[in-house]
Amino acid sequence: MFCQNCGQEIADAAVICVKCGVATSNQANINNNVQYSNELIMLNEQKRDQRIIKIGFDWPSFFSAWICGIPHFIRGQTTIGIMLLVLSLGSYLPFMSNMSEGELAFASLTLLIFFVGLSIYMGSNGRKLLVKHLLENNYKFEDESSELVDKMKKKWGII
Repeated sequence: MFCQNCGQEIADAAVICVKCGVATSNQANINNNVQYSNELIMLNEQKRDQRIIKIGFDWPSFFSAWICGIPHFIRGQTTIGIMLLVLSLGSYLPFMSNMSEGELAFASLTLLIFFVGLSIYMGSNGRKLLVKHLLENNYKFEDESSELVDKMKKKWGII
């Protein structure tokens, strides 16, 4: 193989040219195949779809309780999305009733505590719920034998 920049003959497996230091096409292939250690790749061969699941706290799921479940609808998790939508809309009921200021303040504080707790739960468990949803819909892990997949399956209780 020859360097595209300077024309120097280099090894077929070379990542950079030893003469001029320019990256070869092999370097581009290596960069395209990198899987970071905080990501899982799930594939659905029937749909020809690929999903990258980041490991860690799920911020879209955290905020989902506050924005009527929209991130769950986008991900295709309609059941959770509908439940969050109903909860969000139901949280307006105390404000439409004939409550005293004290009762309204208590109801508001109770709802705030509930939604904060729900948000923390959703953020902590959102990735697990998403992976289980994808597995139910014919997605498979790209590298079933990797240490990260084994670790996360154990953590999430996926057999």
